[in-house]
Amino acid sequence: MLSSSPSDTPLPLTDDCAICLMTLAPGTVLLTLSCNHKFHLQCLVSNAQAQNK
Repeated sequence: MLSSSPSDTPLPLTDDCAICLMTLAPGTVLLTLSCNHKFHLQCLVSNAQAQNK
């Protein structure tokens, strides 16, 4: 299951997007899996589009 929320709380320094590996900055729209992997929304969308080609 996915959940989406703006990151309005400070995130630990080790919280990175599992796709691009960039730090998830406060205010960024995130998608979080039940296993707690986090992604930038745009990274997940771009990755899904690339795999559908």
